[in-house]
Amino acid sequence: MPCIAHLDMDSFFVSVVRLRFPFLNDVPLVVGGKNVPLPLNNQAFSLWDYQGRGVIASASYQARELSLKSAMPLMKAAQIARLKNQNVALLPVLMNDNRFYSTQFKNAVREIAPKIEDVGIDEIYIDLSDFPDSFEAAKRIQQHVFQKTHLNCSIGLAPNKLMAKLASAHHKPCGLTVFNIPQDLENIIFPLSVNKINGIGKKMAKQLNALNIFSIGDLAKMPPDFLKEHFGLRLGEWLHCSANGIDSRALKLQKDLPQSIGAENTFVRDYHLPDDRALLTQNLNDLCQKISFDLKRKKMLTQSVAVKIIFSDFSSVVRSYSLSSPIVEKSDLLAAARQTLKYFHLKKPLRLLGVSARQLRLKESIQPEYFLI
Repeated sequence: MPCIAHLDMDSFFVSVVRLRFPFLNDVPLVVGGKNVPLPLNNQAFSLWDYQGRGVIASASYQARELSLKSAMPLMKAAQIARLKNQNVALLPVLMNDNRFYSTQFKNAVREIAPKIEDVGIDEIYIDLSDFPDSFEAAKRIQQHVFQKTHLNCSIGLAPNKLMAKLASAHHKPCGLTVFNIPQDLENIIFPLSVNKINGIGKKMAKQLNALNIFSIGDLAKMPPDFLKEHFGLRLGEWLHCSANGIDSRALKLQKDLPQSIGAENTFVRDYHLPDDRALLTQNLNDLCQKISFDLKRKKMLTQSVAVKIIFSDFSSVVRSYSLSSPIVEKSDLLAAARQTLKYFHLKKPLRLLGVSARQLRLKESIQPEYFLI
């Protein structure tokens, strides 16, 4: 019988920050924002003092108890913390550290179970079908990841990917959960909120709620034709199958090449040219440096560079520049981005600047660069 595991690192960005700054282990903590200073003399920057447009990338479990959560604007989070008179530490996202520990935990898993699908910086699927005792194998993986990284993870086991991901989120942190399908549908899965299914977001959940569908069990009881009538043939069929624990997707052991690799920065205030030209230049330089790092880490080259700008009125423009030969170095990416900027009319104030590398190809000779900042 197939057995798929979904491994999800527990509050990954926060946990990585705490490895660097262990004095933050027992305090409410959120990670995110731009230009947030690192702790100095065991004193972290307070969320109360934040000013800007950033959002929470990750929140510690203590912070979640204060109703602070991922994707929440930091200014709103600061307001909530003040109202509850709770001081919360704010740290920047340590992306180089995150990439380093992401590689470390995935290598640790491969030492026990090499059949994995890499789906994100902090999560993977694992095929444990060949193990005589998949639960014991998952327990070994969980312990091995901690031994290698000092980071905790939660693992869900199920016959397919959809149910495995649902299981990994069922008990956190340090959870190890098994969903047997169809045995566990009635008592464990059907009572869960419909938005617990991966792929059902806030918008679709509202549409389902409007049809008096609130739980996974409610959705499972709906006739397929009813769902197809309201959501279309493909989506209606997927909703019916998902609610009943059916998922035929196989693990993608060889990750598909990404369509692009990019980075962007929403400014703490609107940039006006020519007054803020130096700040814009520095941002462009930083974005190209990050993309070069990511390309080298993934052993890839690019032959097209695109620049995206969102102006203060929220209008956006994207322009791209094709190259005669593939590149990877920051200086070449910067030159291409500057060339692309010539096609913009920069009369209005700028709110966001983004750069992306497109037309990607593999080059195995590239050496990735891992370092901690």
